[in-house]
Amino acid sequence: MITCIQHMIAPRFEFSIALNQKPEPWISFVPEKVTVLPGKGANVTVVVATPATASAGNYAVAWFEAIPDAQPNSKELRVGARLGVLILTEVRGASKPSITIDELNIAPPTASRPLKADIKLTNSGDVHLFPKGTLVLMDRAKRKLVGHVGFEKQRLLPGEERKVVLKFGGE
Repeated sequence: MITCIQHMIAPRFEFSIALNQKPEPWISFVPEKVTVLPGKGANVTVVVATPATASAGNYAVAWFEAIPDAQPNSKELRVGARLGVLILTEVRGASKPSITIDELNIAPPTASRPLKADIKLTNSGDVHLFPKGTLVLMDRAKRKLVGHVGFEKQRLLPGEERKVVLKFGGE
């Protein structure tokens, strides 16, 4: 993966790149430091070397941090920049993906309010997942589809919980 760093303001910045967590020495950056002049850019190669003994569910954030050069003999305020990039890893064959629905509460529609479903999801596995779903509404007596409402995929890291609220007004 190549990441391009561009910066459009003065003065020149020296970007240093590091991981906030490095559970395994799998991820490295080439180069680890790069100087980017105003209006210019630089490429940084992200090298991921997953060992055969890797366990599932590792993830880390790469920080691209820039601090302007100090000016000699001056008292100045230097403003830096920090950008975090989430790097997600998954080990094939060893991963245990699992989403659980911990709560499902449905409030029937009334004359003044649509049907409402409160759903609590938990990523109970060991890898990041992107669940999405559809609530299908059926007329039991007629065995006919009444409608459906869904939610778009969203990131859930291992152990993370998310509450999803769906509303259906009959459209």
